[in-house]
Amino acid sequence: MIHMSTIRDRITKQFSTKTVNTDGKIDVTLENVKEYLRIDFDEDDMLLSLMLESAKGFVCSYTKQTEAELAGLPEIKMAVMLIVSHYYDNRAIDPTSKNIDFILRQTLGMHHLYFTGVM
Repeated sequence: MIHMSTIRDRITKQFSTKTVNTDGKIDVTLENVKEYLRIDFDEDDMLLSLMLESAKGFVCSYTKQTEAELAGLPEIKMAVMLIVSHYYDNRAIDPTSKNIDFILRQTLGMHHLYFTGVM
């Protein structure tokens, strides 16, 4: 039988192992994203930079935390790169489609005047 204090200790240890990030930003760079996506050309740098900033904003809005609060968490860095990958792989979305992508709906929904959190 596992005691609650043991579970709490494991969770505390897991989430208290932040890496140091002195500027209070989610530490994912354009170079990190290009390496993750295996892109070795510069033609999409502007697009990738926009996607990177959008992904960081999405993560902050979704978690209701600032970049400074999320900085240094490896799972947040991974989430940002996964979102950028999703944006990059799904650049051509038909906005009239009934199957609008989940991330697109959530991103726009977070800025909707009457956002309820459920879409």
